[in-house]
Amino acid sequence: RKTRKIISILAAEASAKFSVLHGEMATFDARICILPNAKTVEDYFRWRHEDAHRNALNAHCYWMLRKEGKNVKNATDQVKGLSRQEKHDLLF
Repeated sequence: RKTRKIISILAAEASAKFSVLHGEMATFDARICILPNAKTVEDYFRWRHEDAHRNALNAHCYWMLRKEGKNVKNATDQVKGLSRQEKHDLLF
């Protein structure tokens, strides 16, 4: 129980600090993953890095299209199904 409490407090502190510094509300979450060995830990962080990169690239493309005047559906449809290279090409 204590570990879960510490994690929730860390997420709350990060949310509060970020919100104060940027003047807008932000929320963070946190989790604990018990993994059996160092290789699995390495694989997990590699996967999380790739997932974060994919999400950031999608968001960047989406918001660029929205700023260009596309509506939600058009921006979503234009990004959906593009390869990583096609998304990079869209941005440039």
